[in-house]
Amino acid sequence: MSAVMPSTEPQGVRGRRVTDSATRLTHGLMALSFALAWLTGDTERWRDVHVLSGYTLAALLLLRLADALWGPRRLSWRQVARQLGDAARWALAAWAQLRAPLPDWMGLARRAQSVALGAITAALLLCLPPLLACGWLGDQDWGPQWLQEALLEGHEALADGALALVGAHLLALLLLSLLRQRNAGAPMLSGRVPGAGPDLVTQPRHGRAVLIGLAVGLLWCWQWPL
Repeated sequence: MSAVMPSTEPQGVRGRRVTDSATRLTHGLMALSFALAWLTGDTERWRDVHVLSGYTLAALLLLRLADALWGPRRLSWRQVARQLGDAARWALAAWAQLRAPLPDWMGLARRAQSVALGAITAALLLCLPPLLACGWLGDQDWGPQWLQEALLEGHEALADGALALVGAHLLALLLLSLLRQRNAGAPMLSGRVPGAGPDLVTQPRHGRAVLIGLAVGLLWCWQWPL
């Protein structure tokens, strides 16, 4: 009977899977759609591209909502609510520490690392629905003139707020990468984090990612040129 040779591959070389392909592609397409919508928002020449980018972002957000309801546990709205709750509890703890004779600054900083990025992401997800709703209603010329103007102003204000959250998101990623001495955005590129241990996401969902990519590509081919 032949002996079973132990594997010579070091444990944890590939790391643990924490994000599936469909989630990463959706995240990337949402970022690209938002960037296109922002860049084309102030010029009438590219208005059709602005509108199509907004519709694409809305469709991807609906897909994200479906994942929150029926998808993996890590994408559920409970996770979003937990991230916001963690941020609120951290803020209360920070206020208590500031009033203490000897604040634990290092403890606050370590805790902030784990809540800031998640809270900003959750806030951005909550900002997108009213932003897109105002844009859609304005594009449909819905209601009287004063309401259309109010929708336009609301759309622009929400867009500025979303852009600020995107900037805060990127800044938080940069600070987190510096503090932990590794790229905090890598999971959205490779889907994995270094180290041994069980995968937090068991299904890579490659097929779903292909379908999402094809659907978005067909939408743009169908609507271009507008």
